[in-house]
Amino acid sequence: MWNSDLRIEFIVPKRGRGDEDVFKIAPLSIRAESLRFVDILLLNPVYIKVQGVKVLVPSPESFCLHKFAILNRRQKIDKRTKDLEQAVYTYRISDKNKLLKMFHGLLRPWQKTLIENLNHYIDLSPLLREEIREIIDTLQNAMNKTK
Repeated sequence: MWNSDLRIEFIVPKRGRGDEDVFKIAPLSIRAESLRFVDILLLNPVYIKVQGVKVLVPSPESFCLHKFAILNRRQKIDKRTKDLEQAVYTYRISDKNKLLKMFHGLLRPWQKTLIENLNHYIDLSPLLREEIREIIDTLQNAMNKTK
């Protein structure tokens, strides 16, 4: 749904290979796109007030982890770069204890995907390379502790 002032995209978590790409919500006359890793955005959401209206949004920690997870799903290099940079900048302001707790709660294959994506795309943003390396080390250590 969109107009000149607002665009709203409806998305739902994709559960498996057999899921439809578009999920119809007939009572609301809308269609929601089914996407992988959306579950991460739903972990520990936070309320913010926008012009007096309370809005539920992903926490910085879940936003960051989600961006790391979807890096390899972006077709265009500029979108990958933007996602990587947004994730690193969000990582800087996130609560590291909350982020690691959320990371521990992810499925093991998802944890591996996050780390593999970071390793694979570390050179997308050369100015952030050292910071990305630290994030990889932090997540890798966290994953190794839960074996």
